[in-house]
Amino acid sequence: MSILNFWKKRVSPEQITWQQVNPSLSSKATSLPPLSPAYKSKQRVFTSGQVGTDAQGKLSSDIVEQTENCCLNMQRILETTGSSMYKVVKVLLFIKRREDAAVVNEIYQTKFGNAPPARSAILCDFPNPNVLVEFEVIATVDPSLQPVSWEQINEPALKFLSPGFRAHGLVHTSGQVGFDSNGDLPSDIAEQTINAIENVSKVLKAGGSSLDNSLKVLFFISKREYASIVNKIYPKYFKNKPARSLIIVDFPNSDIGVELEVIASSAASPSPVRQITWEDIGSSGNNLLSPAYATRDLVFTSGQLGTDSTGKLPANCIAQTENALKNVIKVLEASGSSIDKSLKVLLLIKNREDVSAINEVYAKYFTTKPARSAILVGFPNPNVLVEIEVVAEVDSTKSKL
Repeated sequence: MSILNFWKKRVSPEQITWQQVNPSLSSKATSLPPLSPAYKSKQRVFTSGQVGTDAQGKLSSDIVEQTENCCLNMQRILETTGSSMYKVVKVLLFIKRREDAAVVNEIYQTKFGNAPPARSAILCDFPNPNVLVEFEVIATVDPSLQPVSWEQINEPALKFLSPGFRAHGLVHTSGQVGFDSNGDLPSDIAEQTINAIENVSKVLKAGGSSLDNSLKVLFFISKREYASIVNKIYPKYFKNKPARSLIIVDFPNSDIGVELEVIASSAASPSPVRQITWEDIGSSGNNLLSPAYATRDLVFTSGQLGTDSTGKLPANCIAQTENALKNVIKVLEASGSSIDKSLKVLLLIKNREDVSAINEVYAKYFTTKPARSAILVGFPNPNVLVEIEVVAEVDSTKSKL
């Protein structure tokens, strides 16, 4: 082996290409999206959202076929990385229609073995209107996984998910909703919010962590008016101001108004954690959250909006996307990383008609094609058209940890 190839094999992060997953694809194919099927960082795997296309790239109109193909496509990607469906830590599942949720769950629960991964499931739309289901995963190539069991949190078991998973010094929770200790769901959104956060706290404690160790929160609400209620309660619990995105979606259970999932550092982890502050990036920012949190290996950013240097939000999607990406770059560089070290992107878009223009701008910045999911959602601020959150690898030559 040449010295060049020796070092290439040790380059991190490692891109998984479409040609690796499907060798029949030409290396010169021009129709591929501006993303990779997955990225590996040390023993972790971050995948793009997989949709239900078949081997010929066609999309059936049947939810059963789409779900089966989704799982098959994910399995193929994970096996290419050296992982498998049995080594998945966390799933984010997107479903278009509420009436399909039961069918999706019936198929889903047969794919992940005896210790199913942590999971959040939301209802949303997709850039391609024919897509009915999509999911992304965080997985590992390490066979030693540590699920948080239902017994540990004294809750009745759900067949298709675990309440949380611990892997590589992090605890990943399933999306927690506002059921109380009796299994009842209050109609009051403030009560749902408090219950959901306390349920997260219970899972984190069982996983050897706590709310104070939270690095990243993904918060879902079903109505814009719930944002102010959530934001009033939120800082009483998340005092360390983890990175956060807050978006408007819907839920398989129509009575649910809020849900949140958390990534936290394990209390037993030897890896130090650093909060990136608004002062670090020269911005006044949002007092409820931090622009990012970094471990020794990874950076988790808050969702970045398209505000300019004066804090104003342009009216068009191209300018907002340019600004959001510049804000991502600023946050990553303050975190000891860079846009070229990006592993996984969650691209949140308001309007389907903006997708093409957003992708054109996006591709100019993310030249390394990190794994990505793109979904259509709403935002608490109705003027926001796009939001971008990133998981990136820390550059060891820049790290301050």
